[in-house]
Amino acid sequence: MGDNLIYKYLDTNLFSISTYNSDSNTLTVYIINGVSGKIVYKFQESNVTPGEPIDMYLSENYFVLTFKRSSSSYGALPQQEISVTEFF
Repeated sequence: MGDNLIYKYLDTNLFSISTYNSDSNTLTVYIINGVSGKIVYKFQESNVTPGEPIDMYLSENYFVLTFKRSSSSYGALPQQEISVTEFF
């Protein structure tokens, strides 16, 4: 393959962690470099339903997050949300 080989992997030392603020129903997700300890990426999701499972998947150059968001109408069921973040 010679010089045409392109490495698409961002960093093998990345991991994700999330925190939940129950006062504002906000989920904060951090992507952190495990060697240096630096925060590579941070974002927030609002109106997250408390007590529901949150799933995260970090692989190669993308991050997938699934959770349930509270509906704006009273008495409605929570909506399943999927968030995909691609790193360049």
